[in-house]
Amino acid sequence: MLGLEGDMQLGSLLGYENVRVEADSQKKAFLPRNVGIFGTVGSGKSNTTQVLMEEALRAEWAVVVIDVEGEYVRMDQGNDDDALAALLCEQFPDRLPRGIPDLRVYVPNAGETEASDAMTFKVPIADVPDEIIADIMEFSEAQVRMWGAVTSQAKRLAETAPRRSRLGVLDSPPGRSPNAAAALTHRRTSRLRRRTASSSSAYRRRRSPLLATN
Repeated sequence: MLGLEGDMQLGSLLGYENVRVEADSQKKAFLPRNVGIFGTVGSGKSNTTQVLMEEALRAEWAVVVIDVEGEYVRMDQGNDDDALAALLCEQFPDRLPRGIPDLRVYVPNAGETEASDAMTFKVPIADVPDEIIADIMEFSEAQVRMWGAVTSQAKRLAETAPRRSRLGVLDSPPGRSPNAAAALTHRRTSRLRRRTASSSSAYRRRRSPLLATN
């Protein structure tokens, strides 16, 4: 009557333990659409989400999870709670407590995770489209226009400006060692400082009579 029959075992109806809550993995009116899981703190939202993912995987669905809290990074490990394992075997004999065999966890390069074999990744900020950054920052319409003007101007300047090496003095010409390049830079800087000091002294000498008369 409730249309809760199917091959995906989600649990039992609260207060009616003999009423199973199921879903049909072949019906596209359920998982391909938006699904909301609501409840108070500690009511089992995360557990329900994990059961839904496990059943989807059992039905040979591909599951991609954006887990900002790191709640599901240990799904490759079986349940180690003896009481819960016994309850699972009692109510769902065909659902043994086991981990997900093909779980892959990706974590940002500067992030942390409790996953045992996580793979790190990074997204260079220069490769992120301007409109994505505007969405992340939740810019207003006026801010979006200003952001677009600023980034467009910056790109034009970057295209016309001479490209500078990130190596600095290490990017020395062929045949010149980095130490020689560093020494040359030091000599040029010293000459510039002496020239600036000499110009300042000459300026003070020229200004001194005038200052004295005043």
